[in-house]
Amino acid sequence: RNTNGHLRIQGFPELFPLTQGQESLTDGFDMPSAEIIVQDMDAISEEDSLRSAFYALLPDCQITHVKVVRDRYAPSPHGYVEFATVEQAMQAMVQAKATGLRIDRARVKLQYARRPASARRSEAG
Repeated sequence: RNTNGHLRIQGFPELFPLTQGQESLTDGFDMPSAEIIVQDMDAISEEDSLRSAFYALLPDCQITHVKVVRDRYAPSPHGYVEFATVEQAMQAMVQAKATGLRIDRARVKLQYARRPASARRSEAG
Protein backbone atom coordinates (compact mmCIF):
# COMPACT_ATOMS: atom_id res chain seq x y z
CA ARG A 1 0.00 0.00 0.00
CA ASN A 2 1.36 3.42 -0.96
CA THR A 3 1.39 5.81 2.00
CA ASN A 4 2.59 9.34 1.09
CA GLY A 5 5.63 8.26 -0.89
CA HIS A 6 6.27 5.24 1.30
CA LEU A 7 5.38 1.61 0.85
CA ARG A 8 3.75 -0.41 3.63
CA ILE A 9 4.21 -4.15 3.16
CA GLN A 10 2.27 -6.66 5.17
CA GLY A 11 4.56 -8.46 7.60
CA PHE A 12 7.09 -5.59 7.78
CA PRO A 13 6.70 -3.12 10.67
CA GLU A 14 8.49 -0.24 8.94
CA LEU A 15 7.57 1.91 5.94
CA PHE A 16 9.85 1.71 2.90
CA PRO A 17 10.50 4.87 0.88
CA LEU A 18 9.52 4.51 -2.76
CA THR A 19 12.73 6.31 -3.67
CA GLN A 20 16.13 5.95 -2.10
CA GLY A 21 18.51 8.64 -3.34
CA GLN A 22 18.31 8.54 -7.11
CA GLU A 23 17.25 4.86 -7.27
CA SER A 24 13.58 4.01 -7.16
CA LEU A 25 12.46 0.71 -5.68
CA THR A 26 10.35 0.25 -8.78
CA ASP A 27 13.14 1.22 -11.23
CA GLY A 28 10.94 3.64 -13.13
CA PHE A 29 7.66 1.75 -13.06
CA ASP A 30 5.18 3.43 -10.76
CA MET A 31 2.80 0.51 -10.54
CA PRO A 32 4.00 -2.69 -8.90
CA SER A 33 2.69 -5.88 -10.43
CA ALA A 34 2.76 -9.53 -9.44
CA GLU A 35 5.59 -10.15 -11.90
CA ILE A 36 9.23 -9.11 -11.62
CA ILE A 37 11.58 -8.87 -14.59
CA VAL A 38 15.10 -10.05 -13.76
CA GLN A 39 17.84 -8.51 -15.93
CA ASP A 40 21.61 -8.98 -16.31
CA MET A 41 21.42 -12.65 -15.39
CA ASP A 42 24.35 -15.04 -15.55
CA ALA A 43 24.57 -17.05 -18.79
CA ILE A 44 24.27 -20.30 -16.80
CA SER A 45 21.04 -19.29 -14.98
CA GLU A 46 17.96 -21.42 -15.50
CA GLU A 47 14.37 -21.33 -14.21
CA ASP A 48 15.35 -23.35 -11.12
CA SER A 49 18.00 -20.72 -10.25
CA LEU A 50 15.40 -17.95 -10.34
CA ARG A 51 12.85 -19.91 -8.34
CA SER A 52 15.42 -20.91 -5.70
CA ALA A 53 16.75 -17.36 -5.31
CA PHE A 54 13.30 -15.90 -4.66
CA TYR A 55 12.25 -18.74 -2.35
CA ALA A 56 15.44 -18.06 -0.37
CA LEU A 57 14.30 -14.43 0.03
CA LEU A 58 10.67 -15.29 0.86
CA PRO A 59 10.29 -18.96 1.86
CA ASP A 60 6.51 -18.68 2.27
CA CYS A 61 5.80 -16.97 -1.05
CA GLN A 62 3.90 -18.62 -3.88
CA ILE A 63 5.61 -18.37 -7.27
CA THR A 64 3.15 -19.12 -10.07
CA HIS A 65 5.37 -18.80 -13.16
CA VAL A 66 9.10 -18.58 -13.95
CA LYS A 67 10.68 -18.11 -17.37
CA VAL A 68 14.23 -17.45 -18.60
CA VAL A 69 14.59 -15.84 -22.03
CA ARG A 70 17.76 -16.10 -24.07
CA ASP A 71 18.11 -13.71 -26.96
CA ARG A 72 21.06 -14.24 -29.27
CA TYR A 73 21.38 -10.46 -29.64
CA ALA A 74 21.45 -9.73 -25.91
CA PRO A 75 24.64 -10.12 -23.87
CA SER A 76 22.86 -11.91 -21.02
CA PRO A 77 19.54 -13.70 -20.48
CA HIS A 78 16.64 -12.14 -18.63
CA GLY A 79 13.84 -13.75 -16.70
CA TYR A 80 10.35 -13.35 -15.35
CA VAL A 81 9.12 -14.39 -11.91
CA GLU A 82 5.39 -14.16 -11.26
CA PHE A 83 4.05 -14.30 -7.72
CA ALA A 84 0.55 -15.16 -6.55
CA THR A 85 -0.01 -11.59 -5.34
CA VAL A 86 1.32 -8.11 -5.94
CA GLU A 87 2.17 -7.92 -2.23
CA GLN A 88 4.47 -10.94 -2.50
CA ALA A 89 6.22 -9.41 -5.51
CA MET A 90 6.65 -6.17 -3.58
CA GLN A 91 8.11 -8.02 -0.59
CA ALA A 92 10.50 -9.87 -2.92
CA MET A 93 11.55 -6.60 -4.58
CA VAL A 94 12.27 -4.92 -1.24
CA GLN A 95 14.19 -7.93 0.10
CA ALA A 96 16.17 -8.30 -3.14
CA LYS A 97 17.13 -4.62 -3.19
CA ALA A 98 18.06 -4.68 0.50
CA THR A 99 20.33 -7.70 0.10
CA GLY A 100 21.76 -7.00 -3.38
CA LEU A 101 20.30 -10.17 -4.88
CA ARG A 102 22.75 -12.39 -6.75
CA ILE A 103 21.57 -15.29 -8.87
CA ASP A 104 24.32 -17.75 -9.71
CA ARG A 105 27.33 -15.50 -10.36
CA ALA A 106 25.52 -12.28 -11.31
CA ARG A 107 24.13 -9.36 -9.34
CA VAL A 108 20.82 -8.88 -11.11
CA LYS A 109 18.65 -5.84 -11.77
CA LEU A 110 14.94 -6.00 -11.06
CA GLN A 111 11.86 -4.14 -12.20
CA TYR A 112 8.14 -4.75 -12.19
CA ALA A 113 6.56 -6.02 -15.39
CA ARG A 114 3.95 -3.73 -16.87
CA ARG A 115 1.63 -6.63 -17.67
CA PRO A 116 2.11 -9.89 -15.75
CA ALA A 117 2.52 -13.11 -17.71
CA SER A 118 -0.90 -14.35 -16.59
CA ALA A 119 -2.54 -11.35 -18.30
CA ARG A 120 -0.53 -11.90 -21.48
CA ARG A 121 -1.37 -15.62 -21.48
CA SER A 122 -5.10 -14.98 -21.03
CA GLU A 123 -5.12 -12.45 -23.89
CA ALA A 124 -3.41 -14.96 -26.20
CA GLY A 125 -5.88 -17.76 -25.38
